[in-house]
Amino acid sequence: MGALDAAVSGIRAGTARLDAAAHTIANVNSTDDAGEPVEGRRVTLREADNGVATTEQGTGAPAELVGPMVDSMIARHEVAANASVIRTAHETYGEIVNLGR
Repeated sequence: MGALDAAVSGIRAGTARLDAAAHTIANVNSTDDAGEPVEGRRVTLREADNGVATTEQGTGAPAELVGPMVDSMIARHEVAANASVIRTAHETYGEIVNLGR
């Protein structure tokens, strides 16, 4: 089940990256209650058992567009690649079951 666990973890990481990018893009020209620009958000990844773990943190700078747009493109590819792993694992497990019949 290692491949499936890693792929699910990758999809979660891509989703977290997309959520942070969406927050940042949505707040590009926003201010907080004190009138200060809203800080951008960024997700960092680290290796974990059977996949990756994510940490969301502030960028320390006002929200901007370029980085989050790139992050959203990366997230799309992360999710697509990991979905492909799940499809391949599903097909492989199906073939293994059929061989046993």
